[in-house]
Amino acid sequence: GDLADSFNSMTRALQFAYEDIKSYALRAAVSQKREMKIRNVFQKYVPNQVIEQFFAAPDAMLSGEERALAILFSDIRGFTTFSENLNSQIIVESLNQYFGRMVDVIMKNEGVVDKYIGDAIMAIFGAPLVDEDSAYHAVLSAFGMMEQLAEFNRWQQDRGRQGFKIGVGVDYGRVTVGNIGSEQKMDYTVIGDRVNLASRLEGLTKTYREPILISESVRRHLKNRVPCRMVDRVQVAGRSRGV
Repeated sequence: GDLADSFNSMTRALQFAYEDIKSYALRAAVSQKREMKIRNVFQKYVPNQVIEQFFAAPDAMLSGEERALAILFSDIRGFTTFSENLNSQIIVESLNQYFGRMVDVIMKNEGVVDKYIGDAIMAIFGAPLVDEDSAYHAVLSAFGMMEQLAEFNRWQQDRGRQGFKIGVGVDYGRVTVGNIGSEQKMDYTVIGDRVNLASRLEGLTKTYREPILISESVRRHLKNRVPCRMVDRVQVAGRSRGV
């Protein structure tokens, strides 16, 4: 009787353990599917390095850090005039072709597209992975974007469309980088005075009629690998002194 009771107890225990194992396996499978779904949804919008860091340390990704890196802004000149007489399908097709080429250049030079602001691009170099040569890579991207712009304009002309003109501004300095926003919407981005300066430099390309403008801090980090010339000293909006 004791032996039979022991067998019955063991059978019940094994049954409970089996149910626990099945439940654990199910939760693991669901969790894995959920992770894959998150990756598939966001890999087109968020750098893969950021996704990997998020899954490795979710809590750490919610805090920011201060880091020196390069910021690039580019913008299409006269895009409103270009688009006002075209249908939305042609505009979207042209923009997708343009953005695709520009993003490829940025990523090949170890950059990350932070966001699209209408027809403008904001990219960062040196985050989430540290890049000691981020200023140089940002400038290489600026030149590469100009080369791809020429290819894109030939693509436009083959379809009887007007080509684009763009301006690119690059700055380098310390910024705050991390996930910034609310529980409903967060972006991995950078904030700080250097972001503002990079944007102002991009705007000044129209004033000086130069496709690429860089700050003095970028020039110092180029270490004479790219020929530069002094354009001006300017007090941009939001700055108390000229740069």
